[in-house]
Amino acid sequence: MGTEPKEEDIPTTVEDLSDFTRDILEIYGILSDNYTDSGYYLGKSIAGVNELFDIFEISDNEKKILALRMIKIIDKFVSKQVSDRIKREMKAAEGRKR
Repeated sequence: MGTEPKEEDIPTTVEDLSDFTRDILEIYGILSDNYTDSGYYLGKSIAGVNELFDIFEISDNEKKILALRMIKIIDKFVSKQVSDRIKREMKAAEGRKR
C-alpha cells in the first residue's frame, strides 16, 4: 500500500482478475438492490450473503471478511454512480418543466 501500481500489474479485463475477485463480482451482481420508498438507491442488501459464500465455496473467515469489504467498496462506487445519475435526471426533468 502507498505505492502506485505498475501499468502491467493492472488487470485489463475481468479474465485477468483472480478467481476470488471474479466470484465477488458475481456475488455482488446477485445481491438484491435496496431503494427507499421514494426511489433513491441505498445499495445492495447483504441478506443471504452467507448462502452465496457457501455456494461459491468461500468458507475461510478471513476471506469472508475480505469479500464483505470488497462488496462494500464496489457498492460505494456503484451507489455514487446511481446517485449522480438520479440527480442529473431530476435536474433534466426540472428543466423540462419550465
